[in-house]
Amino acid sequence: MNRTAKVTIFLLLSFGFWLTQCSLFKKERFPDTFRYRMNLQNTGVFPDEAPVDTVTKVVWQYLTSDWLFSSPAIINGYVYFGGVNGRYYCFDMKGVKQWEFQTKESIYATPTIMNHIAYFGNLGGEFYALDISKPEPVWRIKLKKGIYTSPAVVNDVIYFGAEDHNFYAIDRFTGNEIWHYETDKEIFSSPAIQGNTVYFGNNSGNFYALDMKEGVLVWTFQADDAILASPAIADSLVLIPSLDKRLYALSVDSGQTVWSFQARGPISTTPAISNGKVFLGSWDKYFYALDLKTGEKLWEFRTGDQVMGSAAITGNVVYFGSRDGNLYALDSETGKEKWHFSTKGSVGMTPTIFHGRVYLGSKDRRFYVLE
Repeated sequence: MNRTAKVTIFLLLSFGFWLTQCSLFKKERFPDTFRYRMNLQNTGVFPDEAPVDTVTKVVWQYLTSDWLFSSPAIINGYVYFGGVNGRYYCFDMKGVKQWEFQTKESIYATPTIMNHIAYFGNLGGEFYALDISKPEPVWRIKLKKGIYTSPAVVNDVIYFGAEDHNFYAIDRFTGNEIWHYETDKEIFSSPAIQGNTVYFGNNSGNFYALDMKEGVLVWTFQADDAILASPAIADSLVLIPSLDKRLYALSVDSGQTVWSFQARGPISTTPAISNGKVFLGSWDKYFYALDLKTGEKLWEFRTGDQVMGSAAITGNVVYFGSRDGNLYALDSETGKEKWHFSTKGSVGMTPTIFHGRVYLGSKDRRFYVLE
């Protein structure tokens, strides 16, 4: 073999090795944990994702047998979501179904996933620790009434509320109860956590701040109507939406009111918070941006129907769904529409944003992946 041929072979081998290294370097990194609203403060911000400024196609979709409300999780290269049909689904990133796990009742809550275990409840009062690698339950407990809330997990303790009026703290490994706190009405509001305190509301309009370790009351606040949505926390404020048409901003330490915002209709969406702004929609068909410090309205955007979907944020784009069947993407600074995607049913799910794609479900029974 002459010298020129040897040099050519060497260059080809080197180029092939370089391509392999580039491929490995660019390999997608996937999170290994997921929770509702992305963090314990429920802010709805996807901190490591770039904004999706336009959507041109549906990458894949899947037709289920009922409404989809539970937000999707993307863990280790797979997509997971629950349905009102009681099934919990797993797909690969190309849209090929890997499995579905059938429970006895509807799944509205968004599971928390950590260490290959999904923790979630359903409307039959079943609470699961589901091994998503099999899938098989590690354990299951049964309450007397249903569970709408998405759980929070801290220091191996799971926190969630239920229709039986109780808020629970249970052991993550066994499902054994550590403590419970009894309220006067059903709990649909998923918890937010900061420091040693867990915050949530109930259907009588009561809002509670409990000590996480002992389950004792720190302070309480009374709204004028039900609190269905989850609170969100930022800058020492806990933000509480209510069906009384107000968003309350309270001190996380004392429960004293700092400001309140009056919408035109009831509010049942969890506020999203980013860069000193609060974003939320109302049954009045409007989506609002407020100043976090003062509650002053910065802009509003009108949709075609009630805004039932809580918002997600990446960069300067805020995404939310409406009963008009659309998922909207707005510029968070100006409120101008960047794009919208139309489904054939109400969009109440908080979308998940991952690597330039938007994952969402609709009342039209379809799960969509947009790009």
